[in-house]
Amino acid sequence: MKRFWGFALAFALLSRFKVDSDLGWHIALGRYFLETGQILRQDIFSWTMSGYEWGNYFFFYQVIVSVIFGKMGLVFAGLLFGAIGAIAVFLLLPKKVGLMALLFIGFSLRLAYANLGIRPHMIAFLLFSLIFTMCVKRLYLDKKFLPVWFLIFVFWANIQQSVFYGLLIFSAYIILDLLFYKQLKKKGLTGGLAVFAGILGSVTSPYHVGVAKGAIFDLTGTKTWSSIAEWLPVVVYDIHLVIFGVCGVVFIFIVFKNFKKIHPPILLISAFLFMVPFLAINFLSYWVAVFIFLSSRYLNFGVNLKGLNLKLAYFFIIVLLAVSYLDLYSRAVDSKDLRGAFTRDGYPVGALAFIKQNGLTDRLFNMYQWGGFVEWQYPQIKTFIDGRMTGWRTGGVYILSDYLSIITQKDCSLVDKYNIKTALIDSDFKSNCFSGWNLVYSDEFSRVLVAN
Repeated sequence: MKRFWGFALAFALLSRFKVDSDLGWHIALGRYFLETGQILRQDIFSWTMSGYEWGNYFFFYQVIVSVIFGKMGLVFAGLLFGAIGAIAVFLLLPKKVGLMALLFIGFSLRLAYANLGIRPHMIAFLLFSLIFTMCVKRLYLDKKFLPVWFLIFVFWANIQQSVFYGLLIFSAYIILDLLFYKQLKKKGLTGGLAVFAGILGSVTSPYHVGVAKGAIFDLTGTKTWSSIAEWLPVVVYDIHLVIFGVCGVVFIFIVFKNFKKIHPPILLISAFLFMVPFLAINFLSYWVAVFIFLSSRYLNFGVNLKGLNLKLAYFFIIVLLAVSYLDLYSRAVDSKDLRGAFTRDGYPVGALAFIKQNGLTDRLFNMYQWGGFVEWQYPQIKTFIDGRMTGWRTGGVYILSDYLSIITQKDCSLVDKYNIKTALIDSDFKSNCFSGWNLVYSDEFSRVLVAN
């Protein structure tokens, strides 16, 4: 079957219209640049970390999504990012794909739901797929591609901090390829220059080395790996663990059956990529990319698709695509109204309107997942915390740790330390840290409490 079918299936599966909790602060920062022409280097959105200098490694992405949402809206954004993911899958596929391989590719893309969507991760997924397929073709041995490597990593460095993970895989592939195939050593210098171009591109940003500093602070935050959803291991997510386990069995089957056919660098890197999601689910989409590459080439159960069997296979795929696209249409229609999408995804639309109308904006405590939404929809309201602040710490203050201490009731004295006056909390959230406070607003998603 032609790889177009893989593209069509991927587009239907990867087009999502969920308003991600980080989308808001991305748009807020991109909007600031578009309106002022200034690159924001210090925090202006929170009252707890105001003035904090942050190495923003999402700059290009923020400008892109700000333009998209300003001109086109949520549905267009979901379809565009679905197309980006589908292009990544298309790059990974050979010209012809077996039916069983196509089914497992669709199955594995369900894993990608963990960290794709209207997120920088989707663009990173495309860039990783592009780099990986270019490495397999050994384009790193061609000096003409040195500027290409530089530009790819420059773009990635301003999309997401995973550029350093991509750089690691890129460098490892080149080194392993040169080690296993001695005849390539004559062009080892070109491979080294390709790695150098990648390194140089990875630190080329309006924030310079601040990008690396920001990534290091995020990754070394003591609460990052235990409290932030995308940095938790895949084993804590039941449905993803089941799918990951099934795909893992298929991966092992492919490796054992085709051990001598698969190039050693691909084999070693795919094994490494398979292990990393046990550390954090954030890395899962990169293994999915390599799984798609391998399964589309080596997964073959010996089914002979000719005559009637071929017609049945096409019929099955057409039915699968029809169902997928009907579901896509339904989700798109449901997302046409942005305010309705906010409500569907559980954002405190009514509560924030109440807070603004009643002048309760001073020293607001908000849920972590709502900070970006507040900054996007009500930029005049300063937040306690948002998704940028995973590793932010200065002068003895680690804001994520303090937030978690309040949420878990570990240290309620922090409410007084920060002199919090209003709390915007989830409707199901209960904490003795706010006991005795006055409930002034409540709906199915949120509550607003004010200090006595």
